[in-house]
Amino acid sequence: MLDPVLLDRLGNILGRTGAWIVISSSWRCGNVPDTVEFLTDYDNPRVGSNPFPFTDRIVGVTPILYTVFDDDIDRPATRGEEISAYLKAHPCDNYVILDDCDEMQGDQRLHLVLVNDEIGLTDDDVEKAVGILNQEKPQ
Repeated sequence: MLDPVLLDRLGNILGRTGAWIVISSSWRCGNVPDTVEFLTDYDNPRVGSNPFPFTDRIVGVTPILYTVFDDDIDRPATRGEEISAYLKAHPCDNYVILDDCDEMQGDQRLHLVLVNDEIGLTDDDVEKAVGILNQEKPQ
């Protein structure tokens, strides 16, 4: 369920960086409006009385992709593959990935804050994410 303490930590990141949100979670739907509806639906048992408070910051969702093998068997793409596809269509100079899985590709690892799936977003995770997003750009 959406935890108010963890949501406050996400709000801390947003407030200190001005970041926008692209949902790559399994909670995403095929587009932003459907994802917002899902994240704010009081009848959704994962949301309950704690709807996602930052819907105005959501600007995208990663595509739900499948990889087809030579023998025509497909499998879901990794999170990193889906993020890569989104970034190819929507180039971004700097981003942070908050995720509890480590399926990232190449340079994506430099942007990853690996969140413990049992604890959730910690204060240390917040500081790491803010550091990534607010890093100085080379001149």
